[in-house]
Amino acid sequence: MLFARPWWQIYCVVPWIHVCRRHHGENGVHGDTEIDLEFKYSAHHQTGSRKVIGKMTAEAYNGPESELTGTIIKCAIEVHRHFGCGLKEEAYETALCWELRQLGLKVERQKACPVIYKGMDLSHENEHPRRIDILVEDRVVVECKALPSNEYVFKAQCLTYLKMLQLRVGLVLNFGLPTLKAGIQHVINETKEEYLDRLKREQPATYRSVIEEEEQAVSQIGEVGIEKRASTTP
Repeated sequence: MLFARPWWQIYCVVPWIHVCRRHHGENGVHGDTEIDLEFKYSAHHQTGSRKVIGKMTAEAYNGPESELTGTIIKCAIEVHRHFGCGLKEEAYETALCWELRQLGLKVERQKACPVIYKGMDLSHENEHPRRIDILVEDRVVVECKALPSNEYVFKAQCLTYLKMLQLRVGLVLNFGLPTLKAGIQHVINETKEEYLDRLKREQPATYRSVIEEEEQAVSQIGEVGIEKRASTTP
C-alpha cells in the first residue's frame, strides 16, 4: 500500500502519479505536461537550475530576445498539447503561426533566405532558394520539425540562417517527440569571443586545447612567412 511506505517514497511517488494521469489523459492520448511538471515536480528535483519549458526561457538564453523566445515556446507547447506528435511539420507550422498572430506578433512564413558569399548574392542563381520556416518580429528564426529524433543538422541549418540574416537567436522546435520539451533547441549566433568565453566557463579542458591549436596555427603561419621572405631576399 502507498501509505505503508516511508515518507520519502510517498513524497516522490505522489507527484509522479499526478504527472502520469495528466500525461495520458482520460482517453489515453499523450500530450505535453511541461506546465504540470514545472509546478508539481521540478520544485523538488531541480530547484535553482530547472529546465522546464514555459518559464525557463530566460535561464536558457538571457538576452534581449528571451521574452520573445519564451512567448514562441509557450505557443509551441499549446500546439503540441492540442495535436500531440504524428502530423507533418506543415500542420504544426501553420498552427504555430496562427497562435503567434493571435498575440499581435509579426510572422513571416517560408521566407526566402539570401545566400551571401563575401558580399556576392548567390540567391538569384538558385531556382529553389533556402526558406526559413518562420521569422518572428524580424528577430527570431524558428525551424519546425516533426521527426522522431533530434539531429545536429537541425541546429546547423538554423545557425546558417542566422548568419545569412545577421540575426542573433533561433529556435528549433521538433514536434515529432512525445513531449515538446525534448524537442526544443536554442541556437545562438555567437561571436568568436563569446564562443571562447563560454567554452572557458563550461569546458575548460576543451578551451585549453582550442587555444593551443590556435597558437600552433599562428606559429606555423609565422614560420611560413619568414621562409618566404628569406627565399625572396637576394
